[in-house]
Amino acid sequence: MKPRILLFLSFFLLSQVCLSQDKPVLRISIIADYYPNTPFTLVPDIEKEVDKLLVAYDSLIIERHYCGYDTLLIRKTMEEAFADPLIKIIIGAGPVTSSQMVHIKHRPKPVIASLVFPSMFLEPMDSTNLPKLQNLSYILPPIDIRRDLSVFHQIFPFKTIAVISSHKIIQALPGIKDNIQRQAHEMGAESVFWDAMDYGNPNSTAFRDTVQAVYMTPVEPFLSEKQIRSIMDSLNERKIPIFSLMSDPYMDFGALGAHNSSELGRRIPRRVALNCLKILEGTDPADISPLMEIEEELIINMAIASKTGVYPTWKMISRARLINVDEVTTGGEMSIQGAILRAMDENLGYKIQQIETEVSEQDIKVARSDYLPQVEVGTDVNTIDQRSVLGSFGSKGRVTWVIDGSVNQLIFSEPTMANIAISQHLKQSQQYFEDQTMLDLILDVSSAYFQILQSKRFAELQNDNVHVTRENYEIAKKKEAVGYGGVSDVYRWESELARNNADLIQARADLRKARFQLNNVLNQPIDSNYAIVNIQVGDSIKSFFSQRIFSLAENPGDIQYLSDFLVMDAFHTLPEIRQLEATIQAQEREWKSLRRSHYLPTVALGGQANMVLQRWQVLTIEGIPQFDPSNYVFYNLGVGVNFPLVTGLRRNAQTQQSKLKVQQLHEQKRDLYNQLETIIRSNLEQLSASYNNLNLSRKAAIAANKNFTITQDAYSNGTINITSLIDAQNAALQANINEMNASYIFIVDLLQLERSLGRFSFFMSPEEQDAQFEHYEEYLRNVKKN
Repeated sequence: MKPRILLFLSFFLLSQVCLSQDKPVLRISIIADYYPNTPFTLVPDIEKEVDKLLVAYDSLIIERHYCGYDTLLIRKTMEEAFADPLIKIIIGAGPVTSSQMVHIKHRPKPVIASLVFPSMFLEPMDSTNLPKLQNLSYILPPIDIRRDLSVFHQIFPFKTIAVISSHKIIQALPGIKDNIQRQAHEMGAESVFWDAMDYGNPNSTAFRDTVQAVYMTPVEPFLSEKQIRSIMDSLNERKIPIFSLMSDPYMDFGALGAHNSSELGRRIPRRVALNCLKILEGTDPADISPLMEIEEELIINMAIASKTGVYPTWKMISRARLINVDEVTTGGEMSIQGAILRAMDENLGYKIQQIETEVSEQDIKVARSDYLPQVEVGTDVNTIDQRSVLGSFGSKGRVTWVIDGSVNQLIFSEPTMANIAISQHLKQSQQYFEDQTMLDLILDVSSAYFQILQSKRFAELQNDNVHVTRENYEIAKKKEAVGYGGVSDVYRWESELARNNADLIQARADLRKARFQLNNVLNQPIDSNYAIVNIQVGDSIKSFFSQRIFSLAENPGDIQYLSDFLVMDAFHTLPEIRQLEATIQAQEREWKSLRRSHYLPTVALGGQANMVLQRWQVLTIEGIPQFDPSNYVFYNLGVGVNFPLVTGLRRNAQTQQSKLKVQQLHEQKRDLYNQLETIIRSNLEQLSASYNNLNLSRKAAIAANKNFTITQDAYSNGTINITSLIDAQNAALQANINEMNASYIFIVDLLQLERSLGRFSFFMSPEEQDAQFEHYEEYLRNVKKN
């Protein structure tokens, strides 16, 4: 047996060696424009796609050569690759290398140019007139500088435009500069070129030249991200709009507009790899189509439009994808807590109630003042007739100046004591009403805040739906062009696109109205636009109430226990109840005072004093001594006790009336308890339904989106009709809207419940939350035990 085993192993190893010798070996050279370690290059993605697609070649070797935009070095590297017999395919990564590959006369090996612009060819070209060059496969990405400048000029009719690029690229691609100058001239404008490599050079005046607009080409190989942002921020501050050749990453850096290039970073490397495979399978490189079909989507950054004051027309908005629609801010950033605090400082209704509380405080002081001494001082000058002067025997003058005063001190008065007590109760009632106003204000602010977030998300969904409709419209046009679909589909998608754009415009109007409402509640300028901090639904679900207390309600029975607990607990804290109880105490004190008025007197101390300061034209009678009153102070002092004996039955009627008011208030209290309990239990049931609806709506949205993706692919392949796709798209949109609504409905329902409980969990300290949770746990244990 052993000799047979050894023979078998030897045969197996020998066969593996022979098989390994038959596996193909492939060497590919990538020649790139860029400097080593330049961000946003095609090289890593090209290498990844080639390696992934050419899996049949176990011995695949990919060489990288970075030439730093040096055309001489690029030519030398290509010649070396042509001379190397092991290299089978040469790939050019970048426009400069691609341009050199187009213009060389002899290509002994297959060459793939990844980024070729029409201006690189001497003769005019279009989709029906594509040059074929020996051993050259090139890719024409949907990048059109003439189109960009034309659209930019429609947005902003500039007279001078600066092109930011690098002298290395301009020198290597002279056709681009000529095209830009020619296009600008046709639009009646002048163009200048700014070298990005001059940025930071103190001797350079390029970036200080007076221009009206800027066209940005990719400059990340020459400048850092920080430097690019600095340039674009400076231009935006100077109200100079920027249109970019590439959307990524320049729209994030501050460009006003660009045509969508986000797919190029994925599509070009994939296309290069596919061309490699075709060449290896025997296809002539010159026969490979260079066209790339990507939707020419215009992107407008509305935040930059607001900053520069340059806005697209409504017609252009209807066919563009708008970003940062709600990111234009005039009042800084605002969180939900900040909005509530600002409302408590600025809301007019709340300010009125705060002043009303201060007024009630003064009412108490006014009531108490009746028990404080009342002192009055006065003076007067009077004149009497001559007969009275004669009759006074010299004690009075024709003119007399007198000073007098009085003092009164209330010793006991039941109505006054009642008035003080009633004022104190009414002040407490007003304080509780102020608490109600504060809770209502918090709810109003929170609802308005989340209405903005909901409207913003709704506008985003409508914007995405317009984008999807535009994709389907392009699919229909392509199908119609090749005969797989009718023109009726195109017209139907045009109709859908118009309707979706109308919905989008309405959604944006609703968003602005939601902002107006929040500003009104905050008593801020109505046109203020704050950067509203987004709150994820998960953050709300993790709030104290829903995360801890609500987590214990796992079934309908637990919901009943929770409802009983919340009602019992709320009745001890709700300001509505405390306010009514204070009003009842005030009315009961009035009733008590009216009953006492039948037998309790009013006791007061009073006194008066006067003194003559001066007399004029005093009659002198000889032989009769005169009395001079100016030498004396005349006064009187006494204690008074008053009993109201007969009031025409008024006291009896007032007493009975006050008693009925007390009974009425107690009935109102019972009715208030019923109303509040109904609200609490209803809000809890609604919150429970919203809580359970969250996951269901999310599942429905996921399923609807998957169905739409499958349906869209089927429509693109011609296996289903347009009606099915429109139905699937509308169903997906509605499912996404339902998911969004379910999220914010849950938040609002949670706020409604907490308002009905008289407290908001995000204002509770951790200690208070722990105490509340322990209280509920204890209640639950006792209930279940009994």
